[in-house]
Amino acid sequence: MLADFGVFGGDDRSGYLVDDLLLRGYGVITRGVKQKRDSAASLEELAEQAKVLVGPVPLSKYIGDREKQFDRLELCMAVKAGQLLFAGQIPEDIREIIRYNGARCVDFMKSREVQQANAVLTAEGCLAECIAHRNVQLKGARVCVCGYGCCGREIARVFSGLGANVTVAIRRTQSAWEAACNGYSVCYPEGLGDILPRQEIIINTVPERIVSEEQLEKISKASLLVEIASTPGGFDMNDAKRKGLQAISCPGLPGRYFPRGAARILADFIVAAC
Repeated sequence: MLADFGVFGGDDRSGYLVDDLLLRGYGVITRGVKQKRDSAASLEELAEQAKVLVGPVPLSKYIGDREKQFDRLELCMAVKAGQLLFAGQIPEDIREIIRYNGARCVDFMKSREVQQANAVLTAEGCLAECIAHRNVQLKGARVCVCGYGCCGREIARVFSGLGANVTVAIRRTQSAWEAACNGYSVCYPEGLGDILPRQEIIINTVPERIVSEEQLEKISKASLLVEIASTPGGFDMNDAKRKGLQAISCPGLPGRYFPRGAARILADFIVAAC
């Protein structure tokens, strides 16, 4: 009898996801899941014994060449026609091969519902990082949030709620109007050079260069720069550190700080999608 789900790879979220699905009454088998004993000897066996496959977030961290946890060719060959694969940030080449083989991919991170739920956890994790790396209270602190998508909105809300003076760097006029209505100061990227020297905490949520090398030069050595966006990020981390700035990279905050809650978000999405 086929299991409902075959879960493979990942961080603590995957282990909690297995527990959550089991508690909901589903049959689950695993391969390479942290703190879980393998019930399949390979990805091929996992795919043969499960109706639906569930990979990690992000998939690219665990799938690659031989130095990775799983080989990408192994995954592409394992997924069967008619099968469904859930994972986060699925590389386009893997997506295309799996589609060609008659299977279907669903990317967690393309779901608006998952993005919004994860943004809440990201904002709280970002707050924890800032508290850990700063010795100044947040009330009255000058905080710049670069970007006003799901994560930018939640981060601005959390820090503002603690009394910080929040400025949001935004490209789109509509988003700027929304941010201003929520009580935040607003600037456009071309104006960052004027406001960054006055900021105590600078948080980037934009997955592209928004802070130039010239603008980095103007940032105070007492400031904290926080990068939560994916590669290439909003600023050059190495360049920032060479300039003596305190800069930290914070990928995967939901999985690091709230793996159980992050797993519940994924489980809700999987069950609804199936």
